[in-house]
This record gives sequence, C-alpha cells and structure tokens, in this order.
Amino acid sequence: MMGDDAGRPDERPRHRVYVSAFELARLPVTVREYRLFLVATGHEPPRFRDDAAFNAPGQPVIGVSWDDAVAYCAWLRATTGRGFRLPTEAEREKAMRGGIEGRAYPWGEAGDDGGLFGDASPSIVDASRTGAREGVFPQDAPFAVGLSRANGYGLVDLAYNIHEWCADWYGATYYADSPECDPRGPANGTRRASRGGAWRHHVKICRNAARSSLVPTFRYNDYGFRVACDVTEEREPSRDPTAGIQHPASRRSQPRPPSVAPAYRPASARLITSRWISLVPSKIWKIFASRTHFSTGNSRM
Repeated sequence: MMGDDAGRPDERPRHRVYVSAFELARLPVTVREYRLFLVATGHEPPRFRDDAAFNAPGQPVIGVSWDDAVAYCAWLRATTGRGFRLPTEAEREKAMRGGIEGRAYPWGEAGDDGGLFGDASPSIVDASRTGAREGVFPQDAPFAVGLSRANGYGLVDLAYNIHEWCADWYGATYYADSPECDPRGPANGTRRASRGGAWRHHVKICRNAARSSLVPTFRYNDYGFRVACDVTEEREPSRDPTAGIQHPASRRSQPRPPSVAPAYRPASARLITSRWISLVPSKIWKIFASRTHFSTGNSRM
C-alpha cells in the first residue's frame, strides 16, 4: 500500500500499487563516485564541491540538481549498457517499506529501541536518547553513507541524511487518480518529487509515506540521489564505468598497487553488486539473500 491516510494531504488516499521488478542502489551516490562521473564527462561540479563540510569522499554527494542526477544516470547507462535511472516515487516508497506493510518507518515505529541507527550510531549521536530515536539530534552536515540500520530489503539511509531525487514530477493531488500499475507521476509540473529525511531539518527522519519536492534546477545542500536500474531477465556482464578514467591519485608512469585501487575507483563488482539491491518475488529471496542484491518484482504494495 502506498500513502498514508493519517499523513499529510498529499499522502492521501492510501492506495494499492503494482510495481514491476527493479533494482535500487543500497546507498546514495557518494562524493567519491560522483567525482568519477565529473572526470569522465567534464560535467559541471556540484554546488558545494569546495566546501569541506560537504566534500568528504564517503559523504553522499549534495548540491546536485535533478538534471545533474539524470545526467549521472545517463553516463552509467552509456558506459555499462544497463538501464540506470532515477527511481519513481512508487519504487522509492516500496523500497523504503522493506517488504513490511503498516510500519511508519523502515525500521518500525518512531521510538523503537535502536531506531534509526541500531548498533551503528555515529559517535556524536547518543542513540539511547529518546530524541535521537525520534530523529532529533545534532547534525551540521550529512553523515557518511551507510550508518543507518538496514531495512528488510537491506537498503540503508532511506529515511534520513539527505533528500533523494525521484524521476517523477510532483503532484500534490496525484494519488487521487494515479494508475494502479507502475505510476510515474503527473505528465508535467513545476517541481520534481523527492524522498527521504534531511540533515538540515529539526526532525531529521521521515516516514515511509512522507513526500517532498523541489524545483528541478535547484541545488540544495541536503539534496542528493541514489540510482535505480531496470531489471533484465538475463544480466549481461557489466562494463566498468570507470575504465579508461585517469584519476588524480594514479597520474604517474606506473600503475597503482592493486590493494590501493579499490579505495579510489569502485570496480563494477562494487558498483553493480555490492551496492545494489534488486527488488524480486519472495520465492526468489533465498537465492539472492546470500549475495548483496535481492529483489521484489511484479508485486503489489
């Protein structure tokens, strides 16, 4: 089920949606990964590239417009031959729910023990405090990716840290007449949809059904994205999208030692496998559970 009858007006009515199989990155795109795109394409850098608060390699990239995010997906699509793109709002909400209906948040209900961070709480956040469990804690910039507790699909950082761009145009009343199968938002609009909490907010976590939006040309310091991908029945070996890119750390006559390389360039195995979750019918769950991606496809939410 998508939406929340007890939520804000744009989350109503709660309605059943059929979502086809898709893949979603386990984590948002990081500063390190986005740099590879910049080097390869010469694309305009993100707005806060030179701000030390926002340019650590392991932080989610922020200060990117919707068009920037789409351009990154197009680069991945061109270099790998796979259907990389931004997720739709329906896909993003399905992923956020983690295969469990009725919960307000990816980990359960607000105030649950462990809440957002579980045992992996950042050192500056006292997860034992009620406020921290309910999303009120000090944060002056996005944390590094991967600190929140994974949901039922193994996805991380869905409900806090940054807003993430979605593919759809935003429509406040769209749910009233949206299609049941694979809704993709209104045909046009002035704002693009987004999902997720944000470090700048007083309450930094968001509910599964919570919606947000922004003018697509804006580049805010709490806006980033994660990438989705179309599912194909037989996956072809993926080409490394970083192949042929000369990185600042490797501009020398001799190649870098193999032990150093993965720290700077995510090989396709990391990019496509370790950081990806495919969303498949529950009967296939155990086949994928031992790997780092699994799916939920052709199912209702």
